[in-house]
Amino acid sequence: MLTLISLGLADEQDLSLRGVEAAKACASLYAEAYTMPLRTTPDRLQALLGKPVRMLDRHAMEDRMQALVREARERDVGILVGGDALAATTHTALLLECRKQGIPTRVVHGSSIFTAVAETGLSLYKFGETISIPFWQQNYKPAGFYQTVLRNRKEGLHTLLLLDTAQGGMTVPQALAILQEIERRKRAKPLGAAWFVACSRLGGRDQVLVYAPAPQLSQRSDLLPPAALVLPGKLNAFEEEFLDQL
Repeated sequence: MLTLISLGLADEQDLSLRGVEAAKACASLYAEAYTMPLRTTPDRLQALLGKPVRMLDRHAMEDRMQALVREARERDVGILVGGDALAATTHTALLLECRKQGIPTRVVHGSSIFTAVAETGLSLYKFGETISIPFWQQNYKPAGFYQTVLRNRKEGLHTLLLLDTAQGGMTVPQALAILQEIERRKRAKPLGAAWFVACSRLGGRDQVLVYAPAPQLSQRSDLLPPAALVLPGKLNAFEEEFLDQL
């Protein structure tokens, strides 16, 4: 059997009792830390679960997927995943591959940015398509997601902007700098003075939630990764009141 076990948003303390039970029943335990950074360590997980936990990098999860599938055919394999285990398509693909080969699967769900973002006071029912902002490289500077942001805004929908988790994680000022550069290239500044909700380390004891104009957020040094931004759409009275408290 293959079991995907959600770790939740912060650290091993977010692991549910069902998740602990499932992990202890596995013969092999892995932890995957590239789709969402884990704010814990293999040693801390081992102390909680009573068995070794091996780390999986992106290569192991994607390029060596068949090796994990073969192991799950012979023994109970558990993979600990930050946030909710099915928030990333990589894990859905792994489930599908196991099911194609007749290998039983199980998912233990957990807290996720997709629900925790409701702590901003914005209704989950009013969010449009989620976008991700990747780090720009010398020959890789994608900007297609910007049109999704504009489309959501035109329709009055809120937009969740997930920030890249590579290289230690993108900060809020780095993400806003990319948006500003896209606007400069397009010679348009529809978001230049927009108000965003910055979500830093959401779900942890050190979380920061702040609602402010983009220029102010660009000067903040306390908005540490993992982080996300929310661009509010059309607000109702309750949402406006909640945002005022941030």
